[in-house]
Amino acid sequence: MHLLKIAMLDTRVKPRRPVNRAGTISVNSVTTLDCVVRDYSASGVRLEMVSTAAVPAEFVLTLDGVTAPRLCRLIWRSQQAIGASFIEGASA
Repeated sequence: MHLLKIAMLDTRVKPRRPVNRAGTISVNSVTTLDCVVRDYSASGVRLEMVSTAAVPAEFVLTLDGVTAPRLCRLIWRSQQAIGASFIEGASA
């Protein structure tokens, strides 16, 4: 029964794969926040950081080693992690 409850709570559009890659959240043209990407899919990411308090509703995510930044929308937040979806068709 416990596994069934966990499966029912996962509402992701695309399956995510675990990763461990450094990233940067651009809050505005001056402020950035360091983060670690913990899982990634075609539709979104889960990020960990020291504090999520300064993460806005929409932000630009840049991953180390990836040339194209992605515009993201905040979906959920805890004290040290966030879940975000990629905003399709938007340029970062």
